Amino acid sequence: MIRKNSAGGVLAVAVAAVLSLAYPMGAQAEPAVSGLNAKVSAFGGGGDFAGNGDRGLGGIAASVTAPVMLNLGLQVDGAYARIGDDNFFDTGAHLFWRDPTVGLIGIYGGYAHIDGFGGQDFGRVGAEAHRFLGNITFEGTAGIRFGDIPDRAYGSAKLQYYATDNLMFSGGYSYEGRSFGTLGAEYQLASRDGMGMALFADSQIGNRDNFTVLGGLRLFFGGNDSLISRHRRQDPGNYVLPDMTAGQQALSNAKARHQSTPPPAGTSGCSFPPDANLCTRGTQCFMAGYTLAAPGPAACGCTAAFGAFC
Repeated sequence: MIRKNSAGGVLAVAVAAVLSLAYPMGAQAEPAVSGLNAKVSAFGGGGDFAGNGDRGLGGIAASVTAPVMLNLGLQVDGAYARIGDDNFFDTGAHLFWRDPTVGLIGIYGGYAHIDGFGGQDFGRVGAEAHRFLGNITFEGTAGIRFGDIPDRAYGSAKLQYYATDNLMFSGGYSYEGRSFGTLGAEYQLASRDGMGMALFADSQIGNRDNFTVLGGLRLFFGGNDSLISRHRRQDPGNYVLPDMTAGQQALSNAKARHQSTPPPAGTSGCSFPPDANLCTRGTQCFMAGYTLAAPGPAACGCTAAFGAFC
């Protein structure tokens, strides 16, 4: 694994390389966005998030992209997912310059929320850049995270290879408080009548205690384009997968804070004030590391919480 103290330098070099490749831009003949378009993705998967244990996930994400000027585009993202027993919400926006024959440079801002320990809120702001070279795309991102997040910097460097105009494979490196390798693929099955359909898979792999794998179906609305053309003339990617990872880190951080806090008066050794709602208390017990077989102190009431129908 890449050492934490070297991760920032690696990302800075990667993003600087992408930015240097993107200039000079020169005269532009094609618009940044071919026309108003949208995509909707349904996904499912799972993993071990920040040492919180194996958890399944499923959700939906949507993006709308529109031209602003000849060389400027705007994309708005939104997503909802269920991660284990927690609700996850994500939203963000990209403002970018793009020449579909050269590359993209833009800024991004986003906000996310995940249930657990009273709810964790966090966001990110940063820069993103793409360089298009034939059937290869280089991508880089770097920025700052804020809110209920223990580590602030984030970034990524990724290469996308289009084996055909409708089949893409990707691989790279991501830093989200810790280092991950990333792998992905996308295959457009059909495109006609202003609509396209694709299968996709994405993953972030750190070690056996930190990995996420998901896959699903994606629908495109607007234009009859190949997959490579949609990626370069319609919508940039979103931050749903890294934000889910960040959300789990926020929960892990909150769990550590709760476990290091002296037991409240009257809880007789329970490390948290048990919620009266059994479903909420079940989440508290799970995040504290208790199970039905080992429910912890009786004062926590985890046996009743785990037995509740939620």
